[in-house]
Amino acid sequence: FDVVSVEDAFPMVMKKIQNQQHSPCSSSSYYGDTVSKIVDLVIACDVFVYLGNLQPIFESVHKYLTPDTGRFAFSTERLDTAKGEKDEEGRGYVLLPTARFAHKKSYIEKLARKIGFQVEAMKLCPIRKNGGKDINGILVVLSVPST
Repeated sequence: FDVVSVEDAFPMVMKKIQNQQHSPCSSSSYYGDTVSKIVDLVIACDVFVYLGNLQPIFESVHKYLTPDTGRFAFSTERLDTAKGEKDEEGRGYVLLPTARFAHKKSYIEKLARKIGFQVEAMKLCPIRKNGGKDINGILVVLSVPST
């Protein structure tokens, strides 16, 4: 596998995270695509809670993943309508009172298809704890079919 730093693979996400008060990242700024080679694996765990619209990230990752063998694995908080969380604007994601974004499973599936990914695996499960309570999320693995 080729290894690419998170800063290279997710410049927009890194910029977003750097703007957060609790940022563990350096103060460097990243704009646009900085990856210059095809990669086999991109992982983003507990990153997309800082972004609502994932389309620019999906497009960037799709552009640089190896067709057929490349994988994109990530987690996100799940929009839980059973708990009264509502997507009133119909975007497929909402900013929760916790200042984190949650995404609908259907949003992830539709966006993946739109960009050209194939859903390899998708699991609804707790992704972390907050205040001793499980935070429901989605674990996802996408691939780029060979052309």
